Amino acid sequence: MCIFNHAKSILFGNYKNNKLEVETMSFDFKRLTSREINVGEKEKKIRLYAGAILLFVSLFTASIILLVVGIILIATGYTRVCPAYSAMDKNTIETSEK
Repeated sequence: MCIFNHAKSILFGNYKNNKLEVETMSFDFKRLTSREINVGEKEKKIRLYAGAILLFVSLFTASIILLVVGIILIATGYTRVCPAYSAMDKNTIETSEK
């Protein structure tokens, strides 16, 4: 396989026997607005602590990016709803938590 075919396979899919096999990512924008709980207890704690640390650091560094990321982490940790997880149909709740 030449380098151009290798680059094509990385960008667009895999070539096998001169046929292109495209892997699709499951991302549904309609599920993005679903408000089902999809963040587990462990991840909730991690998000809350990480968000609080980023907020604290952003106060001293005057970084808007850290502030925004910190607020997003705290909001998704507090509500236990992550829109990106909903769109990818991902769920980190363990069966014992349900």
